[in-house]
Amino acid sequence: MTTFIPYELMFNHAGKLRHMTGGQAAFPMVLWADMQGRAPFQAGQHADAGLESCYARLAGLKVVIPSTPYDAKGLMTAAIRDVDPVVFCQYPIPTTGPEVPDEPYTVPIGQAVVRTEGKDLTVVGYAPQTAEIAKAVDVLKREGISAEFIEPRTLAPLEGVMPTILESVKKTGRLLTADDGSYTFCNGTEIIARVVEALPGTKVKRLAFPDAPPPGAPEMLNFMRVDAAKIVAAAKKMMAS
Repeated sequence: MTTFIPYELMFNHAGKLRHMTGGQAAFPMVLWADMQGRAPFQAGQHADAGLESCYARLAGLKVVIPSTPYDAKGLMTAAIRDVDPVVFCQYPIPTTGPEVPDEPYTVPIGQAVVRTEGKDLTVVGYAPQTAEIAKAVDVLKREGISAEFIEPRTLAPLEGVMPTILESVKKTGRLLTADDGSYTFCNGTEIIARVVEALPGTKVKRLAFPDAPPPGAPEMLNFMRVDAAKIVAAAKKMMAS
């Protein structure tokens, strides 16, 4: 994942071949990008996250990122059957969730899912933030704030994902994104930009990891990364403004 060879392959060849040959040739393939979560005691070189954004900006690629075993199998099947190159970004995911059938099935690429419905605030995030967002949504509900949680599942292209997000933001008027990647150029930034372009006047806020290498000390790492408490605090501040 972090070596130059697969990135160069996807950047200069897989994503561009169809365009460069006028549609006469294509490069259908799946690159499994095994992503590292932000675990304590591992420090900068082994606890980074958010590198999926490096692939999401490359034209011609599709980038998917599951957060449940069900979505992982369905997105992988869809990626293998797709006619375009797909980067399958796999973070450590919980073993709980919807039952995974033995028979083949697909989860559509380019389709977001509403995990929790709400009317006051839209929260958007993907693996590995989904667990923290789910906790935060429960806390907010107990405190009288109805948050709608949307998981993109596809990071590129976003054209099929944005209608679900825009429909929610039209209802709530507020968008909060939570991202394990670095604050600058995280995928939440792109989603916010598209929402603001389509719905001027929307109240927006992004939460992400500071632009610094992750430390090894768990206390420092937990202070820097986005968790449920930070999401709850940001949501309350948005509701009060």
